[in-house]
Amino acid sequence: MKSTFAEFHAFKQQIKTNELVLNATKLLLDTENIKFQMGESSLFLINTRELKFIETELKQVTLKVKFYNSIYKNLWSLGSLN
Repeated sequence: MKSTFAEFHAFKQQIKTNELVLNATKLLLDTENIKFQMGESSLFLINTRELKFIETELKQVTLKVKFYNSIYKNLWSLGSLN
């Protein structure tokens, strides 16, 4: 029971941390788009930033799925689920 509770808190913290990374990668992508409009970047760099942003979004979704699974594990271990 303690391990499932610790897992819950670990995922909660990972989601918060990954949210910061997600915001930073979005900012980098937006900045790269602005640079491209000014003629100082290339589509390759935009695609690279966009790929990293998508990968970070996917990681966030995966972490949230694991987080919600840990909630259900905690509820099950407490006998709240049938």
